[in-house]
Amino acid sequence: MTKENIHKDVNIKWHFVVVFYVVAFSLSGLFNSGFLNSYYQTLTKGYFISDLTYLPACLGTLIAALLVLLLDKFHIRTINFLGNSPLKNIATSITPILVFSLVGLDNNYKLNQHYFAFSFAAINLIYAVMEEIGWRGYLQDALRPLSEKYRFLLIGLLWWAWHFRYNTTFDFTVFPLICVAGSFLIGQFTEKSKSFFTAGAMHCLIILLTNSGEPTKDKMMAGGLTILIWVGIGKWWKPESEQS
Repeated sequence: MTKENIHKDVNIKWHFVVVFYVVAFSLSGLFNSGFLNSYYQTLTKGYFISDLTYLPACLGTLIAALLVLLLDKFHIRTINFLGNSPLKNIATSITPILVFSLVGLDNNYKLNQHYFAFSFAAINLIYAVMEEIGWRGYLQDALRPLSEKYRFLLIGLLWWAWHFRYNTTFDFTVFPLICVAGSFLIGQFTEKSKSFFTAGAMHCLIILLTNSGEPTKDKMMAGGLTILIWVGIGKWWKPESEQS
């Protein structure tokens, strides 16, 4: 019997899910709300990451996930760091860094485009993986007894609220749709790889395309090339478990 089938025979441990979300929301909210941003910017003054005030928020989901995994001794995990094909998932996960480093990213910091692209992509991959340990690494398994559509919908809505964006009409209309769509996309990606490392890579690509300045031809080309490489990896590189 597979771990997925075992999940169908157990109930969701909602008390652990609530603990995870309350801790993640509370700790991450210190930065997502802007409350501690001035302290973060003081500590990182002089570096371009000073403008990336969202970075410390990943610690909230990381700490929350580690806490509930420590408390719930019987949590059934199907998703881990390297997943069902370690080499394939490593190759998938570093693709955005390699592609964007090759193409380069314009910046206002007077940094070499290729160096900046490498640094920005690598930092955000680490950030995204630490965040995804919670959303996909823990919560996607914790809610597995739910049907896939309800599971991804719930994760997407929780993800939206976690961002602490409640200021504009966009934050209450379009942004929730983006989070839900992203939850379905990253969730499916994770189900195929069984790796929250690859989940972090897709999350990182979203950041690279939306949070690294104005959309440019080079950026769109790098994003498209990353996706093409991912399609190629998925089509021709089968998990070790499927190889005969």
